Amino acid sequence: MRLLAALFGLMCLGGAQARNLLCPQALQAGWDPWEPYHYKDGHGRITGSATEILREAARRVGCELRFVENTWARTVTDIQVGRLDVAMEAQLTPERRGFALFSRPYRRIDVQLWVLSTAIPEPQADTLDALLKAKVRIGALAGYAYGESADKALEKASLSGQVQYVRSNELNLRKLIAQRVDGFLADTASSRQLSLPPDSPLHLVSHPRLRLSQDVRLMFSQEGVPRALVEQFDAALEQMSADGSLAALLARFHPEGAFLASEPGS
Repeated sequence: MRLLAALFGLMCLGGAQARNLLCPQALQAGWDPWEPYHYKDGHGRITGSATEILREAARRVGCELRFVENTWARTVTDIQVGRLDVAMEAQLTPERRGFALFSRPYRRIDVQLWVLSTAIPEPQADTLDALLKAKVRIGALAGYAYGESADKALEKASLSGQVQYVRSNELNLRKLIAQRVDGFLADTASSRQLSLPPDSPLHLVSHPRLRLSQDVRLMFSQEGVPRALVEQFDAALEQMSADGSLAALLARFHPEGAFLASEPGS
């Protein structure tokens, strides 16, 4: 019933050209440079698959957006305290449920362990626990959620320094080259933007067996975003899935292929 009501609300907006009374001011949207999801193009415009999905959903809902650049960890904190209204590509976690509202999932993300081809650690290990038990040193992103059980295992291992958190994939790559970690966790699409120095004889490859998959969503601050507005964004994402525009946006930025959410109705 809520989804039907939200869909009716979108219809009443007449193509979302009218301003939505639930967002009288522009929504503050957090972003950080993370190609191909959100980044600045050659003209300085913020774009990317997640950015354009949010833009299109906001257009249909009738909300304006103002993009605010920061680190992902700071973005999550600002959502918690209400300095930001919405963040993209967020994973639902028990902790975040306490301060955020989430849209329906719109895409699935695959995370792999990226290593040097000359030193693949524990190639037969197919779980994060197995790698950590073998004392493999892992780089991870601060504020990123890898799944409830994975997050707990990583946090525990970080106490001894076996897992090291940084703010970007680029920093993790530098640590890998310097042999300060044996591998780092990164999603498949953004890792394609990474490159080793041109004169390096090394090659960056994914671990042959470890893969973590999750659905991602829009994350809204409970401090300033009413639940009714989140339901309208859900309805907009439902429309985009039904009319093919969601798949078209993903194909535009992910020519290698991208996956729609595995649980589209939740």
